[in-house]
Amino acid sequence: MIRQKPLRRWIYRRVVRLKGTPDSIAGGMALGVLIGCLVPPGLQILAGVPLALLLGANVFTMSAGTFISNPFTYVFLYYWTCHSGAALLRAARVPVSLGAEFRELLAAIGGFNVLGVLRTIRPILHCWVLGGLVVGLACSVPVYYVTYLTVVEVQKLHSFAQQRRIKRRRKRLESSADQPDDPSDGPD
Repeated sequence: MIRQKPLRRWIYRRVVRLKGTPDSIAGGMALGVLIGCLVPPGLQILAGVPLALLLGANVFTMSAGTFISNPFTYVFLYYWTCHSGAALLRAARVPVSLGAEFRELLAAIGGFNVLGVLRTIRPILHCWVLGGLVVGLACSVPVYYVTYLTVVEVQKLHSFAQQRRIKRRRKRLESSADQPDDPSDGPD
C-alpha cells in the first residue's frame, strides 16, 4: 500500500511545477478526458496534442487526462459509451441493435470479409462517437472544475510557503547583522 504523505508530496510537487494558468491546466485535463472517451487507444495523444496547442490547453495535463481510458477501464468505458450512444440514437428513432451488429462484425472479422467489416462497423462507430461525446463531456466538465480548484489551492499554498521562506531568510539576515562581531575574531 502506498503511504499517503509521500503520495501527496509527489502530487503537490508535480502540480506546482506545471507551467501555465489554472485555466490552461484544467482545460488540458478536461480535453484529455474528452479525448480519452472519444478516440481509440493509441491515437489519443496524437489527436490531443494538436487540439491542446490549438486551444491553449496544457499538453502535459491533456496527456494525463487521456489515461481515463487504460487497460483496466477500456471494456467498461467503451461499453458505457457505445450503449449511451445507442440509447440516444434509439431516442431519436434510429434503429440500433448493438448485440446483433457486434455478432455480425465478429463474423465478418473471422471470415476476413473486409466489406462486411466496413458495413457492420459503421453503426457501431456512430454509437461510439455519439456516446463518446456525451460521456466525455459529462466527465470532462466536473474534471475541469475539480482540477481548476485544486491547481488554484496548490498554487496558493506554494506562494504562501515561498513568502514564509523569504520572511525567515530576512529575519536570519537581520538577526545576524544586529549581533556585534566577536572581538576575539580580530587580528592577533
